[in-house]
Amino acid sequence: PFEGTELEAMQKYDYIDFVIRLYEREYTIGLLLLELEKNPKKKAFTDIKGLMFRLDGKIIDTGKRKPFDDLSHLISTAPLLKTINLSKYRELYIEAGRGCPFSCTFCFYSATRPRKRKIDDIISELKVVQRKVPHIWLHDLNMLVDEKWTNELCDKIIENNIKADWGTDARLDECSNLELLKKMRKAGCYLLAFGLESADQDILEKINKRINMESLGIAIKNCRLAGIHPEVNIMYGFPWETESSLKKAEKILREVPVSTLSIVRPLRGTALYADFKKMGLLEKELGIDDYVFMRNNPISDLPNISKENILKWHR
Repeated sequence: PFEGTELEAMQKYDYIDFVIRLYEREYTIGLLLLELEKNPKKKAFTDIKGLMFRLDGKIIDTGKRKPFDDLSHLISTAPLLKTINLSKYRELYIEAGRGCPFSCTFCFYSATRPRKRKIDDIISELKVVQRKVPHIWLHDLNMLVDEKWTNELCDKIIENNIKADWGTDARLDECSNLELLKKMRKAGCYLLAFGLESADQDILEKINKRINMESLGIAIKNCRLAGIHPEVNIMYGFPWETESSLKKAEKILREVPVSTLSIVRPLRGTALYADFKKMGLLEKELGIDDYVFMRNNPISDLPNISKENILKWHR
C-alpha cells in the first residue's frame, strides 16, 4: 500500500479489520496473530507497531515499524516448504535482501539501508525447491549492491551442487564485474532485471537515477557474455516527457530486450509525487481508485505532451 492509502482502505471498506503497515510486515503479522491466538476477544492492539485497527468506531494507527538492523528474523522456511506440493507451482519467490541505498525519486524504498538474509537460510530453501519449481526469483531490490555477499551466495550454491534456475534485480551500473556475472550464471542465475526507467538522460537526472546510457550497453554486453538474459524495464509519462524522449525510448525498444513498459504512477510519499504536485499535474491527492486507473492510463496531461498522445505512443 502507498502512503496514505492504508487509512483510505479502512475508511472505504468497513470489512477490513486490520491493516499491516511498513516496515517488516511479516513480524507485525506474527505479533498480531499471537495476540489473537492468546485472546480472540482482544480489541486494543496499541502495543503493536506497524498496525491499523478499529476500536469503538475509530481507526487506530500505531505508526510505522522502524526497519530492523538486519534480516535475522527471516529464518529459513525450508521445514514449511517441505510440507507443500511444490510441483504445482511454476514460479517461487525467495526473499534474499531488502533496501537500496540509491535515491530514485519514484521509489517508495528510496535510500533505505541494504540488508541481506543469512546465506545458509537461503541455501536451505533452495535445496528444497530445486528441480521442483521451474523459475525461482531471489527477491532483492539490488542484489549486486553487495558484491561480497553475492559472491558468497553463489559459492555456496555451487558448493552444494544446487540445480535451480533463478533471476533477480540489479542496477545497470553494477554489471562491470564480468567474472561475478559468470559465477552467477554458474550458480543458476539465468535472468537479471534492470530498471532503466527512461532513455532520456535529462529525465534520468531529474529522477535521480544516477546512471547513464553507456552503462546500459555495458550491462547488456556483459550479461550476454556471461550467458545471462538481460531484461530492461522502462517507464513513460514522467512530467518532463517529450516527443523526443519517447523516440529515444522507441530506439531502446528496438535494440535491447524490454520486458516491462509501464505508465509512471507517482506514489504518495515520494519525491516524484511532490514534483507532480509542484508542477500542477495533480488535481487532488491520489487514492486507491486513481492508482488502479493508472495501471493503463496516464493520470494527467503533461507540460509537453497530452495523455492522448502518450497512449497513442504506447499502442
